[in-house]
Amino acid sequence: MKGVAGIISAIVLVVILALTVVTMAYLMGTTYGQQQAVESYINKFLSSPKAFQVDPSTITSDGPLEIKYVIYPK
Repeated sequence: MKGVAGIISAIVLVVILALTVVTMAYLMGTTYGQQQAVESYINKFLSSPKAFQVDPSTITSDGPLEIKYVIYPK
């Protein structure tokens, strides 16, 4: 019986180890996918043109902008 208990405990240990490795691989893959999504969003934001207000009547841009509306003061 002592031999059977050792074999069973070895099998349980191997199953726990395998489940741990599979869980870690899954979590690493999920984290990598999320990191790629955030990096893609940041790269799109940084490469898009932006407008900067220099003074109350002047706005400059680092690329072409599409003006959708203008708000005039009363």
